[in-house]
Order: sequence, then structure tokens, then C-alpha cells
Amino acid sequence: MRSKDCKSLILIFFLLPTLTACAERKEMTLARKDFLAGKPGPNIYSDKNPGETKTLKRPYKFSPPFIPHSIKADIINANINSCLECHQEGLELSQGHVATKVPFSHYTNSKIRGMNYNCLQCHVHQTEEKPRVF
Repeated sequence: MRSKDCKSLILIFFLLPTLTACAERKEMTLARKDFLAGKPGPNIYSDKNPGETKTLKRPYKFSPPFIPHSIKADIINANINSCLECHQEGLELSQGHVATKVPFSHYTNSKIRGMNYNCLQCHVHQTEEKPRVF
């Protein structure tokens, strides 16, 4: 048997069931319009200001903490990172409520490391809904 024939058989036996399963799920996936429509679903985030929400526990040890407050007005680009206004030094927002300070692991030579400058690449916005089970 030639190698080209073997590759064809591999595609038929291994990829065909996967493609069939994906095609069967397509209708179910497209029917879930809550991701785009803004209806209740995992895309409903808090509009509360910092200090007005409860932070969820971390899902596993050493995982990045969730963002518990609204980030609609926050800006992160090459010149501005508005997260650092409160979190760089741990600003006290109200009596007994201090913003989580950026850890030392995010710094190099007293500056935020480039790979840690975009907070949203690791820290996710927590939702106000119960997790769904599919």
C-alpha cells in the first residue's frame, strides 16, 4: 500500500467521525445566541465600581485573581494602562478596602515587565452568574 493511500485511510477513519460530530453539534452551538445577544449567559459582567463587589475565590493555587469590578472605562494600550492607577501601589479605595497590589513577579528593574503590562491576558472579568453545565 502506498503512503498516499495510507494517509487517505487515516483521514477517513479518524477525521470523518470528528467532522460528523462537529456537524451534528453545529445546530446546537448556533442556537445558543446568548453570547452575542446579551441575554443572560456567561457574558453578563458587573457594572459595579471597585470596592462594591465580592471577589471570587481563585479556581486553583497561584491562578491570577479575577477582576471583580467594571472595566468598561479602563484603557490598556502602549501608552496607558489604567489598571495601574489603582493596582500598582495598592490604592486604598475606602476604609478597609485596598486594591490588590501588583506582585513583585510582574516587575523587572522597578518597571512592569512587558509580558505583564496587558493585565487582561491573564486576569479575567468575573461574571455574576452561576456556571452553566453543558
